[in-house]
Amino acid sequence: MARSTGPLVDTEPSVPAEPPTAAASKAGISRAATYPSLPESHRTIPIAPGLSWFKKILAFAGPGYLVAVGYMDPGNWATDLGGGAKFGYALLSVILLSNLMAMLLQALSAKLGIVTGRDLAQACRESYSRPVAIGLWIVCEIAIAACDLAEVLGSAVALKLLFGLPLIAGVLITALDVLIVLALQGRGFRLIEAFVVTLIVTIAACFAYEIFFAQPIWREAAVGFIPRFEILRNREMLYIAIGILGATVMPHNLYLHSSIVQTRAFATDAGGKREALRYATFDSTLALGFALFINAAILILGAAAFYTRGMHDVAEIADAYKLLTPVLGASFASTLFACALLASGQNSTLTGTLAGQIVMQGFLNLRLKPWLRRLITRVLAILPAVCSQLSATVCSDTACSVHERPPQDGRVCQFSLYDHSRLDRRGGDPRLQCRTSVLNASPLMILSFPYGSGFISQLEVRGSPSFLLAARYARLFFHLWPSWPARNHL
Repeated sequence: MARSTGPLVDTEPSVPAEPPTAAASKAGISRAATYPSLPESHRTIPIAPGLSWFKKILAFAGPGYLVAVGYMDPGNWATDLGGGAKFGYALLSVILLSNLMAMLLQALSAKLGIVTGRDLAQACRESYSRPVAIGLWIVCEIAIAACDLAEVLGSAVALKLLFGLPLIAGVLITALDVLIVLALQGRGFRLIEAFVVTLIVTIAACFAYEIFFAQPIWREAAVGFIPRFEILRNREMLYIAIGILGATVMPHNLYLHSSIVQTRAFATDAGGKREALRYATFDSTLALGFALFINAAILILGAAAFYTRGMHDVAEIADAYKLLTPVLGASFASTLFACALLASGQNSTLTGTLAGQIVMQGFLNLRLKPWLRRLITRVLAILPAVCSQLSATVCSDTACSVHERPPQDGRVCQFSLYDHSRLDRRGGDPRLQCRTSVLNASPLMILSFPYGSGFISQLEVRGSPSFLLAARYARLFFHLWPSWPARNHL
């Protein structure tokens, strides 16, 4: 049933709503007065008729790579490095399974956008009552902020390692340059896609250099892709596996993908949509294959550089940065590692900002100027990062003063759910246990915990790990369920 959405902020040129489609009507999606997703880029990339299959692949290529960067963001680095350093190649199967699951979810997300002409946020707003839609929007914004926390801090950590900048300065610089890059969207969405693909190639080249000098045992790495029951029996291995899954699958990518597939001006009849869906699925699957390579390369690097040398406690990015050059004997290993981290963080924050813009516009049906939408989205994501860093500084100083042993210079505080009052009972070097709780910095992030954050690489919670895993993916499928009715219309 169509319902009034209240007054709109009419600050953009009028963009007519798309006419109803038979597939959308059969899917049960209301065709209220809704404006196209990302109106400044909607159907701006033409798909000329009569193209060869190869040229069509190139024409549809791009959205999948914007989605893929969310699966190789800095949040994955901590869990992948920690898993490789502690358990060798055993957790490669978790990375493989999580990427296969991501391919399925992203294909469903693309199908929703192509069939109905709506992104996931718009579909939720038009399918649910207004209070439910507002609640979903709030939870989604919290989840994006939680995911963006690792991405923004990843870029800030990279700037600190490369140039010695304070983390807060790095966070602010990251926010500014992402807005500058998104300003280029007015010159064409293809420019954004080219920028993202360039950074992905940069990350891949950096890790190819690292892997070449690490000289992993490829036979053991191949065996690591075979799932084993040991992961379920070993408590510590299971916790890291849950961290890898949580860092790999990110809900805001579902909103992003269902929107940016609509930047292609494909034919809107049934045959045109089938073709668009086929090429969009191929694009996202191939791009997520690159994400699988990056995540596997991080874990293989941790296993080859640290696990084989008995350095099982390397779980922090700063420690890996310091140790890579002396361990591998390659002069540029640490620098390239930090450069890849910076490229990953920039890519992830860029797509995170786009996803936040899509979520805000889709759930609220607001029409604001693009720069204002991006600024609001960026502020919502940047505030938790700044607050967590300020809290991390205070809590770190407090914890270290209790132990009277400050952490080593340049050490980056690892985020986890540990309570400082339990450090003494755990034993070990207090310098390695000086950790800050993200929940102390932002209590609302408890709500977003099922979405996971790669920087929460060690989980200490009460209850069954299997229950946590089930809850995480129950919420993922709950967010995606409006696409199920569209499955029989192509």
